[in-house]
Amino acid sequence: MEQVRALRKALGYCWSVAVAADPAAGLARFRALEHDDDSDVQWIVRENSKKSRLARLL
Repeated sequence: MEQVRALRKALGYCWSVAVAADPAAGLARFRALEHDDDSDVQWIVRENSKKSRLARLL
C-alpha cells in the first residue's frame, strides 16, 4: 500500500499550506477533521498542527 502511504504523507504536509493560503475557508474545514475517529486523519491533523504556518492560526 505504497500509494496510501504517499497520500498520507502528502496530506500530512499540504493541509497546513492550504489553510495558511486561505484561513477563512480552510480553518473551519481543518478544525472539523480534529473530530474524525480515523487514525490516519488524526495523524494528518497532528502533523499539520506542528507546522508553524498553521500554529499561528490555531
